[in-house]
Order: sequence, then structure tokens, then C-alpha cells
Amino acid sequence: MRLNPVAHAAISIVIPGGKGTVFQSSRGVHSGGVDYHWWANEIQNLNGSLYVDPTHLPIYVTKDVLLFFGENCCVVGFHGAGSNINGNGNQPVQTYAWVSYLSPGLYARPNGGTAWALQDIYGVSHEISEWADDPFLTNTVEPWVFPTFGSCGGNLLETGDPAVNIGFAMGINTYFQGPNPDGSQSADGYYHPTTRPSSRGSCDLRRITSLSQRRALRQTSVATR
Repeated sequence: MRLNPVAHAAISIVIPGGKGTVFQSSRGVHSGGVDYHWWANEIQNLNGSLYVDPTHLPIYVTKDVLLFFGENCCVVGFHGAGSNINGNGNQPVQTYAWVSYLSPGLYARPNGGTAWALQDIYGVSHEISEWADDPFLTNTVEPWVFPTFGSCGGNLLETGDPAVNIGFAMGINTYFQGPNPDGSQSADGYYHPTTRPSSRGSCDLRRITSLSQRRALRQTSVATR
């Protein structure tokens, strides 16, 4: 993989009425809530208007934007792929990703908390890792369980999902935050949270169909979005 990033100028997107709202965390951090399906289609439109090509991975970055679908919230990033029918495996497929930079206090707490790592470039590293491993969202497996909170993860396995809410801080980032999520400085430059993953849960096989449909919706609406 050759990394030669090209930064484009910022783009302003106007969210229509009924497709967005404003959230506020318990620590007073504001974020924009946007309808998942509308946003996915908007990203797909940007792929066309910016004339990106399959030899490049466009990464759309927003700050403190969370996606919701119905009453479910919140999605902080996704990656997807276009589709080519009757290509016999020879036609190029455009892949892409959207992620949101997350301010401290949106999820993370001063004392760490169960989601201390869910901030900063967490979503960026999560989605790029998954894109590199499963660019076309086709890695279906037996139903699995999130180790961090014990709920069923469905039957699409990607590298970032089992590590949700797990991360470390290098101790040198000063962009919108202090060295560590709790404001301390570790001697070795790494943050060592005291929280531990919850006990192992189980998958309700009766829910796999709906989970699979939701994953398929993600693949379809985002992959063709």
C-alpha cells in the first residue's frame, strides 16, 4: 500500500430539515446528528462530484458528527464500496470511508470510563483498518460477540469491531485535548485505563437475521450509497 495522501479543500454540506439535529453530551459537548441514509447518499454523491477513482481511497472526515437511523444512535464512521454487475471480476470498484473526529467529552470521561478511547482519531484508525482487511464488506463468519460489552456482533466480522472502545494514547497529542484522556501524563507515554471489558455474552440466533439485514443494509445503502 502506497500512502500519498491528497488533502482537498473543506466542503460545506447543508443538512435539510428533518434530516439532522443537535446532540449534547453529559459533559456539554455538542455534536451534529444526521440521518444515516441521507448522509450515506451524500457521501456517494461526493464520490462522483470529486471525481475520485478506484486507485485511491477517499476518506471524508467530519468533526463531532454522529449518524442515527430511526431511534438508533450513533454511527461515528463507515467504509463502503460501489458495485459493478456483470464485470466478471475485472471491473474496478470504488471504495471509500467516512469518519468523524470526536472531541473529548463526547464519549470519553475524565476518569477514563468504559468508552475513554472513543475520541480523537479513533474512528479514522478503526475504519482504515477495516477497509484494508475487508474493503468490499464480504467477510461473513459465524455469529460472534463483542468482547467489550457482550452483545451480539452479527455475522460480518471486521478487524475494528471486536476492539470497539479499546485503544491507547501516545501521550503527545495536544489537539483539542491534554496528553491523556484523564489529563495525566504516563511515564511511558501510553495511557493505561483501569476499566476492563465486560463479561462474555452470547448471540441470540433469532436476532441474527435482523442483524444480518442491518449489516446488509449498511453494505447496500453505503456500498451503493
